[in-house]
Amino acid sequence: MNQLQMKYNLAHILYWIVYCAECGFTAIFLQSKGMTNTEIGLVTGSGCVITIFLSPFVTSIINNHPKITVKKMFTMIIAFLSLVFLSVAFIQMPVILVMACYICILSTFVSTVPFLSMIAMDYLHEGREINFGLARGMGSVFYAVAAVVLGEWINLFSANVLAIVFMVGGILFLLVLYRLPDSQLDPSTKTNAKNGSFFSFIRKYQILFFILLGFAFAFAASSSISTYLINIIENLGGDTSIYGVTIFLMAASEMPAMAVVPRLIRRYHPMNLVMFAGGCYIIRNFLICLAPSLPFVFIGMLFQSVTYGILTSLLTYYVSDVTDKKDEAMGQTFIGVMTSGFGATIGNFFGGFIQDALGLPAMLGMACVLTALGSGIMVVTAMYAKKKLPPRRILS
Repeated sequence: MNQLQMKYNLAHILYWIVYCAECGFTAIFLQSKGMTNTEIGLVTGSGCVITIFLSPFVTSIINNHPKITVKKMFTMIIAFLSLVFLSVAFIQMPVILVMACYICILSTFVSTVPFLSMIAMDYLHEGREINFGLARGMGSVFYAVAAVVLGEWINLFSANVLAIVFMVGGILFLLVLYRLPDSQLDPSTKTNAKNGSFFSFIRKYQILFFILLGFAFAFAASSSISTYLINIIENLGGDTSIYGVTIFLMAASEMPAMAVVPRLIRRYHPMNLVMFAGGCYIIRNFLICLAPSLPFVFIGMLFQSVTYGILTSLLTYYVSDVTDKKDEAMGQTFIGVMTSGFGATIGNFFGGFIQDALGLPAMLGMACVLTALGSGIMVVTAMYAKKKLPPRRILS
């Protein structure tokens, strides 16, 4: 393994530990501040809605202002959010202010998700040897480890420990990030400032849009399950420690699939992989939603590898293959907008509202419907797209 890969792996590891502290225990943290499920859904849903607009805006700033690099943007965001998170954790404030602050934390940090994939794709275009899937998978493993450790720390101390982990992890991440070499690509080839809006992007890459639309609905179901997983666990007799173990199983299972996606793409048609992942989403979410006991939840979570694990890595490479160079940054951002933005908005907002109004079983029923819809769209689109996929470039 070359030094660049090792540094890139470490960057992903630290980034996803920070992400776990910020997003992995959202419901538990906000419940500790006295919020209801509906209020939590409003916070997470609003954060995701803002992400839909904030993520492409932040990406456009990086693309159109060469002096504002990914590293500088990360530094500004992590410094600002650390201050906000620590304030929410340790300063008494009205619930409405806690909601506003956490919406800011969620939307801003989730908007950074495309940054590391953009770095990897730039390296590949330069001819450097880098395996995005391996690094992303290692990030998932350490996200899983962090989930178990943080679950125990929350039991021992309080949910406020999440803010401290966010700040310390963020500092360590920035130290590693600045050790990565800068991209040597001509910035003029990366800008998309004059190439239209998201709507023109959708018209230009319709197959990609429909695949991501299906992924978004499946992700919406998974998002509602993940956000309110503590409620599912407690309903089946578990506690916060079991919640941490469940998150560990989910996240750790992602690495094998993410790491081998480059080989799978060379061996199988990418659309076959999309259809496979879409079908597995049915198994994953239905096992969790209909689980009569905790072991069924554990088994369902292990299917994270062949659903989200495959699709996240696969679509990162697919976007690099099918989009023009000037559209690639927008394409990487679009993955996050459709999943962490559009999909998570539906899952979090309606998940909380339905759960408070009609109960947990109704929310799980909603998740099943969204899963079936999303999987159906992915499978149908992939079947249509098999004959239209252009020659592969990035991994050829």
